[in-house]
Parts: sequence; C-alpha cells; structure tokens
Amino acid sequence: MNLKFAFAALVGLFIVIGLVVHQGVAQVAEPLGQAGWRLGLLHLPPLVCSALAWQVLLGYAWQRSTWMFMGARGIREAATLLPVAQIGGELVGARVLTIYGCRASVAGASVVVDLTLEVVAQFVFTLAALALLVLLGHYNGTLHAFVIGALIAGFLLLGFVLAQHLGLFKLLERLLQKMATGRPDVGLTVLAGLHDTILEIYRHGWRLFWSGALHLLSWVLTSGEVWLALWLMGHPVTFAQAFIVFSLGHAVRSAAFVIPSGLGAQEAGFMVVGAMCSLPPEVALAASLAIRVREVVVGVPGLLAWNVLEGSQVWANR
Repeated sequence: MNLKFAFAALVGLFIVIGLVVHQGVAQVAEPLGQAGWRLGLLHLPPLVCSALAWQVLLGYAWQRSTWMFMGARGIREAATLLPVAQIGGELVGARVLTIYGCRASVAGASVVVDLTLEVVAQFVFTLAALALLVLLGHYNGTLHAFVIGALIAGFLLLGFVLAQHLGLFKLLERLLQKMATGRPDVGLTVLAGLHDTILEIYRHGWRLFWSGALHLLSWVLTSGEVWLALWLMGHPVTFAQAFIVFSLGHAVRSAAFVIPSGLGAQEAGFMVVGAMCSLPPEVALAASLAIRVREVVVGVPGLLAWNVLEGSQVWANR
C-alpha cells in the first residue's frame, strides 16, 4: 500500500465528512437511509455490460465464459475500495485473468484497451450530458468550466490513444527487461509482447466498436442508480436530470484520479451539478453517498472473492 495514496484517501474522506457536517448530518442521513443497499441490485445490468465489453474485446485470443468475466469485472471494480489510485483496479483485473490462465501480456493488453474504450465511452457520455444541459437552458459559468474540462480531457485521451500506437508500452517493456536482467527471480519478462498485443487488439475494428458500445450502455444504465436513489429519497427527477448529475459528477471524480475512489471529488461534483438541476445540496450529497454505499455493498464480496482466488492460487502453487 502506497502511503501517498493512503494519505490522499484520508484527505478525501475528511472532505466527505466535512461536506456532510456542513450540510447537516440529519438532512443527509435521512434521504440516504431511504435508498440504502437497494442500489446494489440495480448495478447488475451495468456490470454485465462492462463484463461483456471486456469479453468481446478479448474473444479473438482467449475465450472464457461470461460468468468468469463478470467475476473478474466485479473484482476489478471492488479494488477501487482500496487506498490506491483509480488505475489500481485495472491491475487487479489483469491479475485475475492470469490466474484463470491468460498470458500476462494478453491480460495486460486487454485491460489497457478496455480501459481506453471505457474512458472514450465516458467522454461521449459526458458530451451527451453537456448537450442535455444546453437543451435544458443551463447557460452559466459552471457549464463553461465543464466544456473547457471536456476539451482538455479529449486532447489527453487522444494523446493516450496515440501513445499506445507510437510505442508507449514498448518503452515499458524495455524498462522491465532492463530491470529483469538484475532480478531474474521477479519474473518481469512475462509482459514481453505487451505493445504488439495491444496493436493486435486494435486491429479488430468490430470488436472495438461493440466493446465501446457496451461500455456506453453501461454508463447510461448506471445513471439509473442515481434516478432510483433520488426517487427512493423522495426527490424524484427525470432520467435526463439523473443522467446529467451522474455523468458530470462522475467526470469530476475521474478528473481526480490520483485520489482513491475520487473521495470528496464525486461528492462536490454531485452538489455542483445537482444545483444546476434544482436539487438541494444535501439531497445531491446523499445521492453521491448512496452510490458509495452501493460500491461497498457490491465491492466487499468482490474483495473477499479476490482474496479467496489468490489464496487458492498460492495453495495450488505449493
């Protein structure tokens, strides 16, 4: 566990606590209690879509059941509860695939491309939310700030995609090979071929299309969790409003990727965007915390499953 990430998580947690205290513990706890754990059931369809997106992407080289990919995706999402950067879940996901027999280079490449497509889908999702805000007549400085942020994110995303094609991971391979010469016992050479495998996945155009489409559907379905949470809290909104609140609120969380689980960032984002959709700040904060409750309810069994899986692997190796 990196102490820097643990410290960042602690700071984020204090921000969340501060927001709750500022808005009033009772005012936030009352609507939150009405939503509770029931959002966990509604998260199943988005989880299935994300698992299918991963399975479609990797199907040309390594075929396993949808159930396996659902379990791996669940563990991958559960890892966001750990005090590591948000990218940590992807590393755990690749590790799970290797336990099930996938070559490390293939597992790593699939996670890189799958994460890229997921972020591209989120970018489209965010643009759709901004378009909805314009259609609803919300023209203010906050909207302008989100537009500027989206433009910056778009350039960064384009740069990341180009870097994958131009040899970013080839450099990583060479670095690992140099490290492996001094420590052959660590097994760093297992990622040899990562760059070539990434490019091979990108050559399957229709798989990229369907994987990206499934990720976009997953994002849209996850908006339903905010819609249901607000309905259970006694503050029903239209699906378009829930779409906007979740999309832009989660965009703020993603921008704060160095903070584990975006603690504090998501809550602030929900409150800012919720105000644009005429939501009281304490209700918007409670909706964000309801998503956190769902992450814990779904994530804790995922972490337990990961530990059992790792334990069985150690036992098998012995």
